[in-house]
Amino acid sequence: MLKNQTEILEQAFDYFSIEKFEGSLTNKNTVITIQSRGKANCYGWCTVECAWYRENEAKDIISELYEINLSAEYINRSFYNTMETLLHEMVHLDNIINGINDCSKNQFHNEKFKDRAESIGLLVEKVKQYGWSNTTLSNELKESVDKFIIDNNINVKIFDIARKDKPIKKVARNNKKIKMICSGCKNIVSCNEEINITCMDCGIDFVKK
Repeated sequence: MLKNQTEILEQAFDYFSIEKFEGSLTNKNTVITIQSRGKANCYGWCTVECAWYRENEAKDIISELYEINLSAEYINRSFYNTMETLLHEMVHLDNIINGINDCSKNQFHNEKFKDRAESIGLLVEKVKQYGWSNTTLSNELKESVDKFIIDNNINVKIFDIARKDKPIKKVARNNKKIKMICSGCKNIVSCNEEINITCMDCGIDFVKK
């Protein structure tokens, strides 16, 4: 079902690699995927370490590859938005390959990310919790996307499908204890819910206090 969409993303990856990254990002070092975001709240990601590998007939690993993923729950956004996410992750990949740390484990994007993103034409804004993480296409990049669509006869309408986003349901916990008292000796017990219980000291049933 997503074969054609993935092929277009791979075409766009190759196109922008030549246009903006001097051809350094290729299918020899990167796999493009469309997968569920899972518990991550993101439009896409780039793995910090190689997540895929190739092997020869002798089962020897001959190459390892990074992964750029576009979250399946958001793949039906506008094609401009999808290309912005792809380019955002390509910036991360370019920095990773060149040994540049542009993002912390808690997803705080530093100025090294900002500088590289701006160098390819992305507009970058700072977000309090995530640093220089908010990127949008400049007019120049929008023109590049339009050119890519026209030159490659891309049917962007096929990006009309997305995976259902199932929110994580939190189970409400009732931590409030119920107190029950013996009307005879006044003994008190705490329990999670009202129960039938008899006082062993005086033989009288406990009642809710």
